[in-house]
Amino acid sequence: SSNPLPVTKASITVNTPTVITNNTIIFNATINELGTLGGVKQLDEYGFFYSTDQSAMLSENIDVLKSIGTVNQIKFETTELNKRINPNVVQTAATSLSESQTIFYRFYVFTNTDPQHTITSVISELKSATTKATF
Repeated sequence: SSNPLPVTKASITVNTPTVITNNTIIFNATINELGTLGGVKQLDEYGFFYSTDQSAMLSENIDVLKSIGTVNQIKFETTELNKRINPNVVQTAATSLSESQTIFYRFYVFTNTDPQHTITSVISELKSATTKATF
């Protein structure tokens, strides 16, 4: 088996949601810089976790968040064609929400998901946004 290569974390920023309506929030985050695997920029997976339950979102452990029933995951996986390309700004929508509902969310990036090397990720601080009321 090959020796594991060094892996570094990506640098990320969570931005203000792009759009907030009475039933939709469009999350917005920036990947400032890709992490590296063996000195080469790489992006294996990224996305958002969100929930109406703040306590369900307290963990910064991605495996824990994935296992909680009240936590939703929006996941993007890369391929050999685009894993070295930084998408920069990532936007995605949480839909079918209720009005005046607070959503708690985090953005995450895996530099590497291959167990041959150190599985390496970064996750944002917990953010929240509230849908608008219908008048």
